Amino acid sequence: MAQLKAKGMSLIFVTHFLDQVYRITDRITVLRNGQFIATRDTATLPQIELIKLMLGRELLDGEVLKLHEPIDAIRAGVMLCPEDRKSEGIIPVHSVRDNINISARRHNLTAGCLIKNQWETRNADSHIRSLNIKTPHAEQLIMNLSGGNKQKAILGRWLLEEMKVIT
Repeated sequence: MAQLKAKGMSLIFVTHFLDQVYRITDRITVLRNGQFIATRDTATLPQIELIKLMLGRELLDGEVLKLHEPIDAIRAGVMLCPEDRKSEGIIPVHSVRDNINISARRHNLTAGCLIKNQWETRNADSHIRSLNIKTPHAEQLIMNLSGGNKQKAILGRWLLEEMKVIT
């Protein structure tokens, strides 16, 4: 791409990785739900402004957060759906069911320590259906799913939380 750019050729580059966008492009066009939102020069567009264009709203009301541990982010309503799902987003040797339920589990325990298996089964099955996660069953090891289906399971993990931002 850099060679084509150096020759003065125009390219359409579609990605969700902001570091790539800023490294490769001269201009950024934002589409949301298939609609044109804006085109800006990359050099003068701060990332926070790009995110606002992408989301269509302010990011956490302009609030600056000090996040030291993952629980700080969860309490602030910031949920992570990481780019590197294999090493950062999933527990690979656990089931799709466990990966979906792990964050909401703390709200759905009996006597503060006993897992509610019926609730977990219903919750996981509901998210598998609603997010169209391609898996033979909820007990399938998540590491055997495609990247997109892993990402949907991670999203399902956060849908029961009071979130403001998924990043």
